[in-house]
Amino acid sequence: MGWLEASNWQLHVSLIVLLSIHMKGALVEPVVDPHVTAVWGKNVTLKCIIEINGTITQISWEKMHGKSKQTIAVHHPKYGFTARGDYQGRVSLKNYSLTDATITLNNISFSDSGEYICKAVTFPLGNAQSSTTVTVLVEPIVSLTKGPNSLIDGENQTVAAICTAATGKPAADIDWEGGLGEVESSSTLFPNETVTVVSQYKLIPTKFSRGRLITCVVKHPTLEKEMRYPYTLDILYAPEVSVTGYDGNWFIGREHVQLQCNAGANPPPTEFTWTRLDGQWPEGLMSSNNTLHFNSRLTYNYTGTYVCKVTNSLGQRNDQQTIYILEYPGNETAVLEELVFGSGDTLELSCNTQGSSMSVFWFKDGIGIAPTNRTHIRQKLLKIINVSSDDSGLYSCKPRHSSEVLGNFTVRVTDSPSLVVGGDDESEDTGDGDDDDGSEDTDPPTTITQPPTVPWHPSTDGIRASATEPELMHFPTSTLSPSIAGNRGISIASAVGGALFLIVVSVWVGVICYRRIRKSRHYYFVRTRNTPSDMDEESQIAVFQPNDVDSSPDIIKERIDISLEVLTSNSNLEDPDKPDETL
Repeated sequence: MGWLEASNWQLHVSLIVLLSIHMKGALVEPVVDPHVTAVWGKNVTLKCIIEINGTITQISWEKMHGKSKQTIAVHHPKYGFTARGDYQGRVSLKNYSLTDATITLNNISFSDSGEYICKAVTFPLGNAQSSTTVTVLVEPIVSLTKGPNSLIDGENQTVAAICTAATGKPAADIDWEGGLGEVESSSTLFPNETVTVVSQYKLIPTKFSRGRLITCVVKHPTLEKEMRYPYTLDILYAPEVSVTGYDGNWFIGREHVQLQCNAGANPPPTEFTWTRLDGQWPEGLMSSNNTLHFNSRLTYNYTGTYVCKVTNSLGQRNDQQTIYILEYPGNETAVLEELVFGSGDTLELSCNTQGSSMSVFWFKDGIGIAPTNRTHIRQKLLKIINVSSDDSGLYSCKPRHSSEVLGNFTVRVTDSPSLVVGGDDESEDTGDGDDDDGSEDTDPPTTITQPPTVPWHPSTDGIRASATEPELMHFPTSTLSPSIAGNRGISIASAVGGALFLIVVSVWVGVICYRRIRKSRHYYFVRTRNTPSDMDEESQIAVFQPNDVDSSPDIIKERIDISLEVLTSNSNLEDPDKPDETL
């Protein structure tokens, strides 16, 4: 029993001594980062702070390989710092202090991933250690390239740009900015756990997208911030051509005029060609790239249609301008208006009379326009229904007593019909002179005392189909439109013709009836007078007696005697039973 009590006393003393020692210099584990991310090819720092009151005799770093350990670096107070194995030259101490065992690993590779142990050897407390795990990430290699094929206006959906984030670990996240197309992405996983992501930006190319900016945005854990790669779209298209320079006021004798051929194209135009459609190339014209110079004074020879053809690697396009040479300078306010109509449309032009109600003359290609079944003229308005290509040309209007041009209109009628359904043809006046809303037409009537003579200028060299004789231009004096007046005229003519026909038929029937009645009465009188059986009977015709005659005035007696003689002579001539005395 005594021995047992002595043993328990010694155990209590030992525990008290150990506890006192621990309270004076407690063995604390080194402070490390539990998880560290390293980027392949770059450097990483592994922190290890030792806070122990005892004496540190040595610190070291070990790397776990499964269940075995590999010492990669050792720091001894007397012998200094040393690296071992594959880590020689790649490991360095941040501070040469026994309480700070932080090291830096240079040029990280995939083999550097794993668990590392920071160990401190102390006296008399013994060893203390902590571990940290290193994960090696791979920053992706990002590139932005254009699609394999050129972007050509009007073609089908095409890959515009390709953004690639190659061999990243983990896989990179790729987005696009631009809002013009759609994205298609794919990824490839490699044995070393890296991933390559390819993102294609597809769109339907149009010339309007040329110069627009799209941006590839790449996000990855190895990047401090997102990476942005902008790309400017380059759309190829054939030339877009327009001819300018004609203001509609080219007159005889004008100088220093030219036509400009404007062409937008990608790639740029390689050739400009000027031609003329409707005649020979007149003298005094000189083409210089996209400009056509008129070096001589203008004459009627320059009237015609000029075409500019532009070429680039994608094809040819052209535009044309019809030039009309006027006799006199036009009004500066008479701006040329270019109008395009479809075959079968209704052409309506209004002359700018600046608010006045003056009447004007209308001209087409310099020739006065007269009303027809298709052409209606009312004061300052010109209307042509069911137009065709023959109605193309330069229309102008002038006051009746002046050569000043109030308006110029270039009209071109295409072969294809207009897409507009209905229109003015369905809302024409029905002839009652009122509009659809019931209001009366306020246009004053067109009154012309004498149709004016509009001369046609003699032709010059190279001008076809021109007249050399003056031509009279006739205008209507009716206030109704020609179509309405024609309809009313037909109705009136029909009524008058029918009435005349009835009158002629009635007269003809009356004459026939009268002649038959007269002949019947005459035949009856003769037969009654000459029949033998009736000779002794008193005649049914009233016969004057001598007493009646004697009782009458002398003038009446004389007339009665004459009438009886005539009657007797006529009856003798017409009596068929009376023998011929000559026999």
